[in-house]
Amino acid sequence: MSTKILNCITSNNINNSSTTTTTKTILPIISFNDPQNESIIKLCKLAQTTGIAFIKDLPFNVNFGNVQNIFDKLLSNQLLSKQLNDTYPKRGVFKTSALSKSNVDQKFTIDLSVNRLKLISNELRDQMNGDNQEFNQVIEFFENVHSNLLPLLLSATSEIIGKNLAAIHSQQNVNYRLCDYPTVNQLPSIQSNEMGCSSHSDYGTVTIIFQNEVNGLEYFDELSKSWVLVPANTVVVLWGQCSRILSNDKIVAVKHRVVRSNETFNKRRNTAILFIAPNLNTQLSPLNINGDNQLSPFNDDILSGKYDVNFFKDILGRKWRGREGNYDENDNESSNYDDNIDQFLYK
Repeated sequence: MSTKILNCITSNNINNSSTTTTTKTILPIISFNDPQNESIIKLCKLAQTTGIAFIKDLPFNVNFGNVQNIFDKLLSNQLLSKQLNDTYPKRGVFKTSALSKSNVDQKFTIDLSVNRLKLISNELRDQMNGDNQEFNQVIEFFENVHSNLLPLLLSATSEIIGKNLAAIHSQQNVNYRLCDYPTVNQLPSIQSNEMGCSSHSDYGTVTIIFQNEVNGLEYFDELSKSWVLVPANTVVVLWGQCSRILSNDKIVAVKHRVVRSNETFNKRRNTAILFIAPNLNTQLSPLNINGDNQLSPFNDDILSGKYDVNFFKDILGRKWRGREGNYDENDNESSNYDDNIDQFLYK
């Protein structure tokens, strides 16, 4: 990767260490039971103004007791965690850098995908399950979200862009992530690093977050220039950088973070997240500007489709691996990455 491109990813002026927030959000909550056309209208408005939406009345939810049991099992069984990581040796599945590094995001994660699940043997899955089929229940939850909520979000995003996005999301570029933000008793270093997850925007099309009853998630409101606390137990939809580019900058790629505080140091926060992105070979450029590049704020490299989604993911992957402490010897610059990619995208 060229030095020019790497240097384009620079820090922004948002104070990531600041914990100043507004205590209340005024965003409308969209009911999954609303008529689809009404939901799409609301989602389109939110995607283009804040980049974040809240959803309620979903017919499925994740059992966070099961999620905690899965993490506890892996944390207490080194052989099992090694066997799970060996199914995906390139990056691993169960990530615990926070155990040994206080300057990275203070959380543990389990990263899965449709393809990675195929690599887990039945025997290993049985060990992950235990008597209550915990692992299978969590995977079934992810599959339900994927099948039932994602089509609505892609329809709304397609409406904004003016192109049907189904074809460029046909190759299952979907990741499932479980997050465990431990208590101060489990991980004393969180008292010196309040960032459970530092400020960033996601690279993909949309991100769907399910949370337990512990607060921490915040998003940055560009209008008020302040961090806004997202209520716990809220299902959250965030739009990412691929949507921003494909929509010709109409969609907001919202910055967000997870902050720990004195109120939550002794509470265990858990989330279940789906990351949805276009097919890796998709050229990353605005889809509907009618050939008039003067109407786009993006630079010529973006407008010409010089980069595909896989290339873009690799750039941001170096950044988030550094932030999470999972970088390898080829990512030695990762820890300096920030989430402002404006100089990479714009004229």
